[in-house]
Amino acid sequence: LRKERPFVIAKEFAVTWSRFRTAEVKASYGFVLSVISWIPCAAATVLAYRNYDPILGQIIYGSTGRFVPVFVGCVLLSMAVAATAFALGWSSVLHPRNERPRQAWFGFFLGGGVLTINLILMVTFYMIRLERPM
Repeated sequence: LRKERPFVIAKEFAVTWSRFRTAEVKASYGFVLSVISWIPCAAATVLAYRNYDPILGQIIYGSTGRFVPVFVGCVLLSMAVAATAFALGWSSVLHPRNERPRQAWFGFFLGGGVLTINLILMVTFYMIRLERPM
């Protein structure tokens, strides 16, 4: 028989793949990932707010700058992590043997909230953007 190697993010979260199927582990990972997904979401919000001009009512950026790739990268990274947290929370929230339903619900709702905020950020950016030639 082949010995399973643990999947390690941190020492506290070391699990084997067979144990990852349990609802408690999924709830814990969903909780942690939903909290982590706020970091790139906050970075994208700060980028958009910093470049927003209230007089024109638009987000202004240079045509040769790195604003758009960094902004879109932050949003996509946050959406990927939040979608994973949402899926992990959803898969473990109604499991009958789940001993951590609060973490599962938190991961589910916070992951869904971050997905919604990122979608709003992207739509808002593409509706009120103004490219300034350099």
